[in-house]
Amino acid sequence: MNELKLSVLMPTYKNPMIGEIVTKAHDAIISKFEPGTVEFIVTEDGSGDSTPELLKRLAPKCGITPNLCSKNRGYLAVSKELYALAKGEYLFFMDSDGEHDPADFWLLWNEMKEKNWDIVVGYKLNRRPYSRLLISKANNFLLGMFFGIWLNDANCGFRIIKRDVAQQLVPKVGNLPIAPNAEQLVWAKRMNYRFAQVGVKHINQESVTFTPGIKMLPVLLRAFKDLLVFRLRIGRLQ
Repeated sequence: MNELKLSVLMPTYKNPMIGEIVTKAHDAIISKFEPGTVEFIVTEDGSGDSTPELLKRLAPKCGITPNLCSKNRGYLAVSKELYALAKGEYLFFMDSDGEHDPADFWLLWNEMKEKNWDIVVGYKLNRRPYSRLLISKANNFLLGMFFGIWLNDANCGFRIIKRDVAQQLVPKVGNLPIAPNAEQLVWAKRMNYRFAQVGVKHINQESVTFTPGIKMLPVLLRAFKDLLVFRLRIGRLQ
């Protein structure tokens, strides 16, 4: 029996592109590994539409293990569950919003294998629109000021992490509800894990959770508040 080398983890919620994204991920990643060495877990977060049936139909073709939820629990809960379900030696987490090219997985994979990092994180090159780029830069700056961790795209949902490292980090995440991927790296730095950043292409997509302009200020204020509270608490959260 082959050793399970990689787990591909993907959350999805009310995403009309999910069929296309799953197929691309299969063709670019899953199909390149030997049978039995990779698993593909897609968690559907209670969208209330036809997504569960679509994933079931795609399962045989794309090697998906569908993880279906009856109600919406949110990105944080779903991402933590995906990490807990994974059995591979390496875990590749990829958002299903269509903003990443699954083929860029190999940029992260090669960096991970060549230098034996604990985590390799993608960062979006030429990100658009500018409103979301501004939020990302503000979040990156605050992370640097509060935690001494200077990153290009800290909350990017496109990353590879060793499973044994994820088992140590992911249970701690939950203090930054709108930036759980960024918090993962705060804990990684605090626990002396090694991580690297790799630039990946950005495909601009309309967000189902973010409206430019109207929600920018509340998002920035909440991010600042969450980061400040986390910074004040982190000494007793070890």
